[in-house]
Parts: sequence; C-alpha cells; structure tokens
Amino acid sequence: MEKIKNLLKQVELIKNKYEEISEITGENFNIFNILNVNSDEVKHSLFISNLLNVKGSHNQKDLFLKLFIVEIQNKFLSEKSITIKKFCSEKSCTITEKHIGFKSEDVSNGGRIDIIINDGLNNIIIENKIFAGDQEKQLFRYYNFDKNAPLIYLTLGDELPSKNSITHDDLELKEKFDFISISYKNEIKNWIQSCIKAVYNKPLIRETLIQYEFLLNELTNQSNNIKMSEDIRNLINTDNIELISLLNIEVQKIKSELSNIVLNSFENQTVDIDDQLKLRIIIAEDGDGLFIGYSIFENEKNISKEHKNKGLYENFKNANPNLKIGSTDAVFVWYNPIGYVKKQRLFHDKNLSINFKEVIDFYHNRSALEEFIEKIKKEEMEYRENFLSSIVK
Repeated sequence: MEKIKNLLKQVELIKNKYEEISEITGENFNIFNILNVNSDEVKHSLFISNLLNVKGSHNQKDLFLKLFIVEIQNKFLSEKSITIKKFCSEKSCTITEKHIGFKSEDVSNGGRIDIIINDGLNNIIIENKIFAGDQEKQLFRYYNFDKNAPLIYLTLGDELPSKNSITHDDLELKEKFDFISISYKNEIKNWIQSCIKAVYNKPLIRETLIQYEFLLNELTNQSNNIKMSEDIRNLINTDNIELISLLNIEVQKIKSELSNIVLNSFENQTVDIDDQLKLRIIIAEDGDGLFIGYSIFENEKNISKEHKNKGLYENFKNANPNLKIGSTDAVFVWYNPIGYVKKQRLFHDKNLSINFKEVIDFYHNRSALEEFIEKIKKEEMEYRENFLSSIVK
C-alpha cells in the first residue's frame, strides 16, 4: 500500500507541474481548438496563406512572406533556390485553392493548388497535407503547371510524397531538385516563431501566432501533454508494473459497478419500436468514464444497415434537436445531463460523459450518484417519448 501511495504521489507531482505550466501560459485556451479547426487542412491553408499574403488582414505587408522565404531558401539544390531568393515579395499576391484546369485524361495536368504565391514573374507552389493522402500524380500535375516554380510539399512531420504522386510515365520528380518537403514540426514552427518575434509589439497578432504555435505543438506531438505523458511513462518500471495493473483492475471494477447501478435504475431498459425493433438504454465504458446512450436492436442484434437507412437515426435527431448523433454504429446518441464536455473529442454540450473524476466522486458519494440518476431518468424519458412519437409506422 505504501508503494502505491508513493507511485500516485509521483504522478500527482508531475500532473501538478504541467497544470501549473498550462495555467501560466494559458495554452489550454486556444481559439483554433475551440473552433475545431485544429486538423482541417483547408483552414490551415487559409491561415498560412493570409500570413504569406502581402495584402493579408495582418497589415504587415510582406514581413511574414520574407521570413518564410528565409526559412526555405536553402532547401533546394537547384536553380529553384535562386528563384526563391530573388522572389519579389513586395509585389506578390497569394491565392488558396487555385484552379489550374480540369484534370487531363492521363491525370498529369489540372487540379487545385492549395497555396500559390505569384510575384508577377515567378510562382511558389505549396501543397498542404495533414492527414489526407496523395492523389494520383498530384505533385506531378503542379510541377507541370509551372516547371520553374519552387514546389513545396508540406506535411506534419517531414513525410515524403508517395511515388504515385511524383511519377508520370518514366519521369519521377526528385526531392530537393524538383520539389522540397517541409513540415509543420520544423520549418513551419520555426517560421511562426520568427513571426512572433517580428511582431512582439503587436499583441493581437502576436498572441494569435502564439496560439497557433501551441496548436502545432499539439499536432506534432510536442505539447506539454505529450511531455507529461513521457514523464509519467518513465516512472513505470519492473518494480511497480504490478501496482499499476492492480490499480487499473480496481478502477475497472468501479466503472462496472457504477454502470450496473445506473442501468438498473431504469425500470424499462428496453421498449418496443415495432415487432422487430427495440430501443435499449445502454451504458458503455472507456478511458474517460461512463457513457449513457441508446441503441436500436433487431432480434437482440444491433440494428442492420437496412434499418439505419430507413431514417431511424434521423428520426431520433429530429425529435430531439438538442442532441447529437454519435459515431458508433450501434448507438443513437450520447447525452450529458450534467453538461460535461471533454475538449473537442465529444460531440457537443449535450453529449454524455461521466469522466474519471466524476466516476470516483460518485463511487464515494452515493447521494450525488442518486441525484444524478434521477436527473438523467427524467431527461431520458423525454428523449425516448419524443423519438417514439416521431416514428411513422
């Protein structure tokens, strides 16, 4: 027991350290995460494009574009490096989603370029990839649009384009000669840090860039949450692994016990929709706690795709517009009567979760658990009745 207490104390110290850092920096308040644009390639392209645009809303003219050119100018080992260094930034314009014609039959021409910067004579082309894969001959198409333009392939962590993207017939584009690969983790982060320093006396722009840097740290696994995870992981060794397993077993027992208590509190866990289909309240578990929702069952099996397509999901949503349909196939909707939202991973403010802290609180405070159960039973009855009354048999 003393070993368990010591282990928990060490974890608590690490957690408190990173919570203090987050409180001091304010990194948890991030407008990009709040607006759920953290991994949206198009939104990243729009933000980067605005910074690179001499007529961008930042009103810093070509300041950020010059810093970007400094960051990438030595990446090419060809004449394209000279093109970048001589690029006339003050006369440039920046366009996102530039249409360069319909794709040809052999897919070697046409498409849309994520970001293109033009100074009247020369282009700089940027293809932005976060989680999407390459299209067939994608970089080759952009190369064909302007063979002299520096072609930049931007990814989260220095990934190279697929061979399918850079090859046409017997010709294959060469890295550092025909194109370069840069990353959010390195070049873009370095560039943003340079931009922050350049606008130290312009607080609105500076703080927005700082928030974007925090977002890049999160996307590229350099955030304080990742560092905290690494510190905690370093505590785990052969001497205490059995203690951690023991704690995990007891936590799972607590979740299962509370799941049964909540589920058994409903007098009617299942209600008939018709002769075949049943609406069932379910309690699920994951690392964050307990999840309360609904599932449609057909002869004791999860609802078939055929019945899903009959609009039952939409019926539930339309009958209860304040709820959000979940992504799990069997589950109609998760809801949260106590208003808990865990960052952006859950589905909005009517989503369910009793998170880990609440699970333990309920375990030690049964009166609070009983109050919670009474609240969700009232709300659940309303959701169920709205749904059943909306079905046209």
